[in-house]
Amino acid sequence: MDFFWNSLKNINPMEGTLMAILIAFFIIGLDVPEQVSDAVDTLPSKILIFIIVAYLFLYSNTVLAVLFLIVAFDLMLKSGVSNLSFFQGTHEQEKQRIFTSLNEQPYTLEQEIVKKMTPRVNSSRSITLPTFLPTLESDHDATLL
Repeated sequence: MDFFWNSLKNINPMEGTLMAILIAFFIIGLDVPEQVSDAVDTLPSKILIFIIVAYLFLYSNTVLAVLFLIVAFDLMLKSGVSNLSFFQGTHEQEKQRIFTSLNEQPYTLEQEIVKKMTPRVNSSRSITLPTFLPTLESDHDATLL
């Protein structure tokens, strides 16, 4: 913990400003614009972000490097999700369209059989009361549980 507080004491104004911006970006959690999302979601930009993180760990304040690493991961996650959700939605819609085109039937076999069946109603018979009464038999001196 002392390392953390000592590293915060040795911050120059430029690093402090960058830390404040990174903290604000992470806490506010704004959505990434589509242009930025497309740019961040490429392999060269991910390599560049990794190089910046490595540079910050080697030549800058460690707290700033960790903060930049967290924000960079959040940025890549948000930009990947926005592009991924678009493609997943398109893919899911395509799968749903194919599924419905293969299953276009007016009725299932069960529906056809039920439609052809006539209802079984016998109005001449009425429900009568039974002529017998239930009786209890001897329990042969068994005990209750």
